[in-house]
Amino acid sequence: MRRQWRLVALFILLLLVFSLNQNPFRQQLASPPPIPTSFQVERWRQQLGEKIIRLRQVIPTEKKVILVPDEETFLSAIQQWNLKRRYPILIEDDHYTPRFLNRFQPEQVIRLSSMKWNCVCYK
Repeated sequence: MRRQWRLVALFILLLLVFSLNQNPFRQQLASPPPIPTSFQVERWRQQLGEKIIRLRQVIPTEKKVILVPDEETFLSAIQQWNLKRRYPILIEDDHYTPRFLNRFQPEQVIRLSSMKWNCVCYK
């Protein structure tokens, strides 16, 4: 009987403490570091970003997609880009490729075969 009263008293005490928002288990968090008043971007990053924006505005993106099976073929396909045209080149997979094609809506999809070299090594 005495034990039950102790549990009831402990429950009431905990209920009062938590209801007063005086959580004894909560730690005081340190205040976040101050935000710097002056944020200066490094000059080379800014120049690179501006150059990329200018190139994207000047070089048109064709409405075709090239699908490649591996990295070697990807590098070979990207060599065909120039300052007059560019187009997406995807390493084909079953998950992301259909999603990209559905979103990009290309007029033409070209699938390239692998360009891996079959190397025969002689000793």
